Amino acid sequence: MKITINFYECEHDGDLSSYINDIVLSGGKIKYSEPNFEAEIAEVIVEVDDITVFIDTFCETDACDFSQYQHYKKEKIKRDLETLKQELHSLLEPIEAKINTLPYKGDKCSDSQKICLIQALYELEHNINGLEKEDLIEEKEL
Repeated sequence: MKITINFYECEHDGDLSSYINDIVLSGGKIKYSEPNFEAEIAEVIVEVDDITVFIDTFCETDACDFSQYQHYKKEKIKRDLETLKQELHSLLEPIEAKINTLPYKGDKCSDSQKICLIQALYELEHNINGLEKEDLIEEKEL
């Protein structure tokens, strides 16, 4: 399948070479490229075997930030965040079920390990709920 990737902020051949390198590393085969350095744009026609795999991989590169796929990268991070939260919440459920099998021995941590575990579980749940997109991005990307 052939797709067209449009780049902006393509000021010189070095920019285009970097973008093309990221395309190739993402599994794309360059069929045609046309830079317009005066307008600081470029159009690259790419052949890909699987568009979904290619775009997911391409959106992990720096070149994606200068293409029409930059919004996809942000949406992917949002989807990844929701998936992570769901997976972490699903891990809490069996832990809570085990904690609830412990006998009641009081309402304070000093009286009951069950209460301490419940409080720690709620704090963990609070921290999971507080995860944000920025938490999934490495420092160098911020």
